Amino acid sequence: MPAEHREIVLSVPEIIVALVILSGESGILPIGRIQSLKITEKNGGIVAVLTITSKAGRKKVEHEVKAEQLGAALIRLCESEKVPLARKAAKRLARHGEGLALHLDLTEKRVPLNSQLSRDAIETNARAAF
Repeated sequence: MPAEHREIVLSVPEIIVALVILSGESGILPIGRIQSLKITEKNGGIVAVLTITSKAGRKKVEHEVKAEQLGAALIRLCESEKVPLARKAAKRLARHGEGLALHLDLTEKRVPLNSQLSRDAIETNARAAF
């Protein structure tokens, strides 16, 4: 059974761009300037902790972005950058250094070669060849 395993690695600046793109579409981030982003694990899941300052620079806010929103942001970035992603692939996030890796696993189901259909086809082709 063939399988495809891909890993798309994104740096902190790329993750910030992905979050800004998604936030522009859905408003998931507070208004302000992102000063830093740190990837952590919380309750068994990946979380990004952003430090955002107000436009005037007087107020700092820490904002958490959960794995589901991170995944959506990374997928949206891949779409905008024309990086192909299989829709049917199982997707998961993992820490990769300071950044993230988007893992894609795609396994295609196939009929085993030892099935009756395959034996009949082999026999028919063998008879035709002689």
